[in-house]
This record gives sequence, structure tokens and C-alpha cells, in this order.
Amino acid sequence: ELGEQVASNPRARSFQPPRDFHGRTSREQFSLEQYLAQVCIQHQKDMADVSPNHTEIREALRDDLAVAMKPIANAIRSGDMNVMSLIHLVGEGKLIKNRGRAIATPAEVKGLIENPHFKREAQAVRHDPVEYYKEAPFTAKDFRKALGALEGDEKLVFASMFSDEMLAEAGMSKSSIKRVGEMRVKGYDRMLTEALIGANQKTDDGLKAEGLAANEVRELRDDMQKIEQDGVGAIRELKTTATNAKGVERAIANLVVPKLEQKPSYLKDLIEAGKPHYAELAAKTERAHEIADATMGRASKSARENPSKAGHAARIASERDTQQGAEMQID
Repeated sequence: ELGEQVASNPRARSFQPPRDFHGRTSREQFSLEQYLAQVCIQHQKDMADVSPNHTEIREALRDDLAVAMKPIANAIRSGDMNVMSLIHLVGEGKLIKNRGRAIATPAEVKGLIENPHFKREAQAVRHDPVEYYKEAPFTAKDFRKALGALEGDEKLVFASMFSDEMLAEAGMSKSSIKRVGEMRVKGYDRMLTEALIGANQKTDDGLKAEGLAANEVRELRDDMQKIEQDGVGAIRELKTTATNAKGVERAIANLVVPKLEQKPSYLKDLIEAGKPHYAELAAKTERAHEIADATMGRASKSARENPSKAGHAARIASERDTQQGAEMQID
């Protein structure tokens, strides 16, 4: 149920379980962080009911659990982790440790989120080839020809934009599909961003002449504007993931696939065209992070030197969060 709600709108302010965490039909709504925490709490309660070696998550650990849920919720929203990954983490004792007596540290949670296994799992989007081709300007035969026109890393880069099901139907071997999955984890975001930048260097009329519909051209422009505004990391929200089945890859694929049989270097040329501006945007993003880190550092130093002011600020923040939480429940 949560997976379906996240897939529908990963940025929703609240999510509703089909039943409350006592088995009754529920009308209560939770933020994603709260929902994930409740899943952990209920899981550990169930384990404690059946095993004397397990214990419920005690009240003193609730703040630690809340801290652990924030980056996991953000990873789920961005598509770097899917909901089922949380179930594995909890069930395998990697998040709730020592049979319910401890919570993974922030550093441990970060390591879990960055685990390539979970990234592959999150990015292994399922596409029914029949349904996919209904919305594409190319056929399954065209796709097979495009794959056949490429070799080596160029083929893997191109294939990484498509689901394993589509690749298998097109005749790609299991070993090659596995290599494609590894490509998705390594440099996929940068490649996709560079291809998006390269495509946006073409005029509207040029993109339409190459086969894109008017709304696809608008989507490419909108996606590029988000990259310009929010930095290269914004591609995580734009790409195809378990929570975004129709990401920017669709428009890129619709532009590229029909060209590859006649011009195998077409995708490579798009990526190369996007590299210079990508480097500029990446540097801009890095500077923004440095400024933010410096600001946080000064704020931390001020809090240490002026604890009374820090306490006042914390109380204000707490009151604001409480008010926002109440508003969320009302919504």
C-alpha cells in the first residue's frame, strides 16, 4: 500500500495506512518519516511477541529512530531506495539492531542508503514492453536495431535507460543486463544529465523535426530549467525510478532510438555536447554546498558560544514543527 502511494506521489505531505498499526481500519495520516518509523516500531513489537530474545523499541530510542528515518525517507522520495528496501533493512537487523535494543547510527544509515544493491533495486524499474511501446514513437523492432547498432560501453550506456524486461525481450543476455545494472549505479545520473543538456541545445523546431511531440519538447525544457535552478542533483527527481515510472529517459529515448541505426554516435554526440555546461553546473552546485556548509558551521559555533539563544531558537523550531504537524493532520 505505501509503495503504491509513494509511486503515485513521492512528495506527498502525508500517507495513509490501509489499517492502523493495531489492525483496525485507519483514517490516520502520517508523514513519510512517521509512517516508516511506525513500520519499524510495529515490526519490532511483532518480533517481541513471538521471541523472548527480541524487545520492543523503547521510548528512549524514538528520537534516534526519527533521525534514522529522515535520510531513508529522502532516499525513497528521490528514487534512490524503494519501500521494499526498508523491509529488508529492518528484517535483516541492519536498521533496528541488537534485536530491538539499538538503532543504526547516521553514518551506518548513510552507508545502507549508498549500498549499490539498494540503488540497483530502486532503479530496476519494471516496464511491460507492450505497454511501453504503446506510448513510444518507435517499435520493438526499431529498438532491437538501435541496440544492434552499438557496441561496448556505448551500448551499455544506451541500454541503461530501459528496463531489464525490455532489454531481455530485445535479445540481450542475462550477463549483459547485469552489466547494464552496474552501469546504472556508477555514472548514470551524470550521463543522463549531460544527454538532457545536449538535447536542450537544439531548437524547438529542431527537436520536433527529429520526432518529438510538442509536449515532449516542453517537458525537456521544464526539466532543464529545474537542473539550472536546483543543480545537477535534481536529476534524481527527474529520472525514471520506482516512484517515477515516466522519467526524462522517455523523451531522450524517443529522440535517440530512431536515429541510432543510421547514426550510431547520436547519443554519444548528445552527451559530449552536454559535458561543458554540466561541468559549469556541477561547479556551481559544489559552491552552493560549500556556502551552506560554511553557514551551518557558523551557526553551530554561535550555538556553542550562546547556548541560551540556541535554546530559544530550538524552542521556536519545535513550536513551528508542532504547528506544521497539526496542519498536516488537518489536511
